[in-house]
Amino acid sequence: MSVIMCKYGCLSDTDENPDFSYDEKEGYTCANCAENEVDEWRMRQYERDQQDMFDSPDLNWSGLR
Repeated sequence: MSVIMCKYGCLSDTDENPDFSYDEKEGYTCANCAENEVDEWRMRQYERDQQDMFDSPDLNWSGLR
């Protein structure tokens, strides 16, 4: 049994859950935390796209600006 500590503090058993990623700067990331990172990135991208659309004079059709 080998246990790796994720950079977020999660303990991941490599025998039961071998899905983890490794970054030389940040260390190990378990699959759940890696998925959460990707989900957060997608949400930030979506919010950025929405803000860009709101700020654009061509894409903002509401007429409230």
